[in-house]
Amino acid sequence: MQVSIGDYNICDGTLSGGVAVSDLRHSVERTFDVVLPLVAADAVRPSPILFDRLTSKMEFTFTVKVCHGTLVISEAFILILEFILPRTGTIKLITNDGTTLNMANGRVLGFQLENYIGSTTFHSYHIIGSGPFTLTGPSASLTRTIITEQGSPILTEEGGTIETET
Repeated sequence: MQVSIGDYNICDGTLSGGVAVSDLRHSVERTFDVVLPLVAADAVRPSPILFDRLTSKMEFTFTVKVCHGTLVISEAFILILEFILPRTGTIKLITNDGTTLNMANGRVLGFQLENYIGSTTFHSYHIIGSGPFTLTGPSASLTRTIITEQGSPILTEEGGTIETET
């Protein structure tokens, strides 16, 4: 998997640019509100219900191995990473089959040097992103429809695009 934020490649699939993502952890937090339905003043008060906001937050943690040309370059990379790694931007994750997930509101929450062996560094990254999300490529052809309690579709995801139906 390749990972970038803005114009900066955290892992581009090459030895010198980050071979691969390892130790990947991924979590999704969906947003719901608890609401009380409106009723007439003299009616029995209904139980609270969950209202799906149809938004979510995605979180990724992973490790990247980078083989630098020399020991001097690897030491310099360790020292300057804080200054060259963007804090915010569009996060792009690209799988081996070319499927791409873009998260418009991305943030690098943190990074840590996990290991340092000669001219090779291992950094772990913690990134988070929220919508709008776009998904393109071979794996994006999955279709999902959300149905209201009345049985009408309100959201369809097809090929990575989101369409609202009335």
